[in-house]
Amino acid sequence: MVAIEYPWYMMVKGSSIEQGDIIRDCPVIKPNIEVLSGENTKVTAEEYDVVVMSQSCDLQQRKVELVLLCPIFSLDEIIDYYGGNSKERRKRKEAIKKGQIHHQHLLHKYEDDEVPIPISVVDFSKIFSVPIEFLMQFAEDQGHRVRLLPPYREHLSQSFAKFFMRVGLPTPIKLE
Repeated sequence: MVAIEYPWYMMVKGSSIEQGDIIRDCPVIKPNIEVLSGENTKVTAEEYDVVVMSQSCDLQQRKVELVLLCPIFSLDEIIDYYGGNSKERRKRKEAIKKGQIHHQHLLHKYEDDEVPIPISVVDFSKIFSVPIEFLMQFAEDQGHRVRLLPPYREHLSQSFAKFFMRVGLPTPIKLE
């Protein structure tokens, strides 16, 4: 039996946003604590490569004002961040690949001259939101972008949901 191969990505352009769209260098405003003082403070935007996590149907039917985004980092960046010896690094890569690190999801590389993407990790522990109108205009201005395709988009969405539906019990079960 021959396994069916499904492409991971397709190139898109325009202002239509869907779940799984990868937006490069998206500005995200992160307020600092000085904002609470009520005085005039400068708010800065940090740029991230992000993936759209809001459901496509909500985006297309304008049922949301803010679009949920999660940052994407190259696998090498993530592994370097945690450090460790070569065995620990291999172990972490394998754990991410198997979905054993709940807040991280692995995406395959996309080889393209215009918009290449290395093997990457989506970080669910950092969630941003931006106004839908802003993201639509930003995406259109950016030109070509990469869109994650089914079934990989649904796999990402499922991982995101599993991360949020976890329940931490106050007392662990003792097996005696």
